[in-house]
Amino acid sequence: MLETPLTREQLGFAHPAPLWFYILKEAELTREGGKRLGRVGGRIVAEVLLGLLAGDPLSYVNVEPDWKPIPDADDGDDDRLKIPDADGDGRFTLPDILRFAGVVPDAPPPPEPQPGWQG
Repeated sequence: MLETPLTREQLGFAHPAPLWFYILKEAELTREGGKRLGRVGGRIVAEVLLGLLAGDPLSYVNVEPDWKPIPDADDGDDDRLKIPDADGDGRFTLPDILRFAGVVPDAPPPPEPQPGWQG
């Protein structure tokens, strides 16, 4: 990931910190005081979720591997499910899908991709 790890001084540990503590401290120091996961914590969560989807033969990534969200646009008689793209950039994010499902009515827009991200 080419990340510079937090120092022992930043972590407050004389010895290597436990992973759970590192993730929480990274979020506190780098992401709005801990309101969001940092790059290491976010990567771990994403890898776990992707691994679960890949390992489930009934998940949508295995049943419909070419599925892509369809923009919510007036395109005539197409009756397929359309998900609104909140910022109109053609990318569909998890907050877009959660807004569509009514789970989070006013989720903030996603942050810009970080340099070096290969997603």
